[in-house]
Amino acid sequence: LNTFPDNARVIYFKLIQSIYKYAKSLNIEEEMTEMKNDKYLDIVWQSATIDEIQRYITAQINCLFDVISDQEKKWNLANEAVKYIDENYSDPRLTINKIAYNIYVTPTYICFVFKKKMGITINQYITNVRIEKAKQLLSERTLKLYEISLKVGYVNNNHFAKTFKKIVGVNPSEYRERLR
Repeated sequence: LNTFPDNARVIYFKLIQSIYKYAKSLNIEEEMTEMKNDKYLDIVWQSATIDEIQRYITAQINCLFDVISDQEKKWNLANEAVKYIDENYSDPRLTINKIAYNIYVTPTYICFVFKKKMGITINQYITNVRIEKAKQLLSERTLKLYEISLKVGYVNNNHFAKTFKKIVGVNPSEYRERLR
C-alpha cells in the first residue's frame, strides 16, 4: 500500500495519542521529544504510507520503553540511597559523598535523582530518619539524651536538640515528658 484513507490516519493518530497520554500519566512526556508541541500530528497527516507511520509509532514505543527503563534505573538508585541511609543513619560521618561512593554514582547525580524521585533532598531524608529513630529511642526511656544523640548520628548534643526541636516542635526532653 502506498497511500491510505484519512480514517486510517485517524486510527494511527489515536494510537499515538494513547502513547502520549500513557507517557503523561507516568510524568515522562517531557522526555518524549517527538511528542512535544503536537509534532506527531503533523507526522501522521503528512506521511504518505502506512510504513512511514508504523516506523514512527515503533520508534515512539521504543522511546517510551527507553524512558521507562531510565526512570526505573533512577528509582533503583534512589532506593539504594534510601537503603544505605536507613542502614547507616547512626554514622556521624554520613555524607552525600559517602552515599554516592557506596552506590557508585557521583554526588551531584544522586542528589538530582534523589530529589526528583523522593521529593526531598538527601540531607532532609537523613535528618528525618535520624529524628524518627530518636523519637523511638526517647519513648523507650532507657537512654540519656546524649546517648540517643550519638545513636542517631549526632556527635553534638546541642545540634541534635536544635534539629529535633525544628522538626518536631519541641526539644527532646519535652517530647519524652509528653510521652508519659
